[in-house]
Amino acid sequence: MSRANRSRLKIRMVKSVGVPVRTCVCCGSKRAKAELIRLGVNGDGNITLDEKGKKGGRGSYICRDAECIKAARKSARRARIYGRPISDSIFIELENLVGCSCRESDSG
Repeated sequence: MSRANRSRLKIRMVKSVGVPVRTCVCCGSKRAKAELIRLGVNGDGNITLDEKGKKGGRGSYICRDAECIKAARKSARRARIYGRPISDSIFIELENLVGCSCRESDSG
């Protein structure tokens, strides 16, 4: 392989590497993985907050937006994703992480 061909190959390889993109389970927007919060299922089958996004197992992502967290709390979709409802303690952790108060009593 000639020197020119090797440099072209390197350029193509660099261009193909990108930022991982994930979809928010609430609003459906596609964002960089770093902009979303991951919820995952641990070995015991409990749903947990995965702040670093590195734990193994089934996971889903939600925006770091108060409106998405509020909508996810009300939505039945969250129960279908894991086959069980997400506990309110997870939503309290999400609210603390984002810095909002999205409880149902605040909406009225």
